[in-house]
Amino acid sequence: MKKELSILLPVYNNVCVGLVQQLLEQTKEFRNLQFEILVADDGSDDAQAIKRNQEIAQWENCKYITLEKNYGRSKVRNFLAKTAQYEWLMFLDSDVKLPNFFLREYLNDTEESVVYGGVRVLGDQFMRESNLKCRYESQEMASHLIEERQANPYKSFRTTGFLASKEVMTKCHFDERFVKYGYEDVLFGKTLCENRIPILHINNPVHIDQFDNNSDYLAKIEESLQTLKAFQHDLEGYSTLLAKVNSLKRWHTTWIVKLWHALFKGAERHNLLGKSPNLTVLKLYKLGYFLAQ
Repeated sequence: MKKELSILLPVYNNVCVGLVQQLLEQTKEFRNLQFEILVADDGSDDAQAIKRNQEIAQWENCKYITLEKNYGRSKVRNFLAKTAQYEWLMFLDSDVKLPNFFLREYLNDTEESVVYGGVRVLGDQFMRESNLKCRYESQEMASHLIEERQANPYKSFRTTGFLASKEVMTKCHFDERFVKYGYEDVLFGKTLCENRIPILHINNPVHIDQFDNNSDYLAKIEESLQTLKAFQHDLEGYSTLLAKVNSLKRWHTTWIVKLWHALFKGAERHNLLGKSPNLTVLKLYKLGYFLAQ
């Protein structure tokens, strides 16, 4: 059983009080565990969220750090890794929920220095039908199953919740060129692969039950496609969308997708922002948006 743990939560315009309370409750199981919970507010501008999160600073073993400007998803994680004092580092997205015994599964002794437990998407039938993010993540659930992750250990890595040794995070950083939303976790998985650092995939998923509205989520998708475009050479072989684009290029058919996007992007957006977004439309929209950049 691991004896030291730094739990690291970057937060931006989101209330993570409930998550920290869950973590504190689960640590009560371990009498000899030395731990800290570091929450880094990455330049939030939501006054209500900031006020709620500030109470975390008053709790034992917790530290609330306010960053004056937005570092971005890569730099803030590197900052937290450097700030942490213990041997094992657990990174969690601030909007997840935890299953029972979540910490216990991660604190078991393992030879691997990186452990990833996967993702489980919650949400009722209404959300699965009307919310674009819930609908997309629900469709992707099969790829989060442990058998699929074990088959593609580095391409299946996400930063929603994982454990890594201080030594690994000293050697392998998140690429701080990635300032906009998206793909910093994909490149980190590639970095682990290039450094021959094995990832142990276990069945211990964090739970996602908070979903952006369709407009905000589509804006994030567009931002992630801008990131993919800017770093497509770095991400070669680690993106299914890039594989599709390369296939279109080989068959000299990218012009068809570009023309389709020019003619029908308005109709596609209308569908994706509506009450019953279609995931096939989303795939077409992503391809067209990427090629139109």
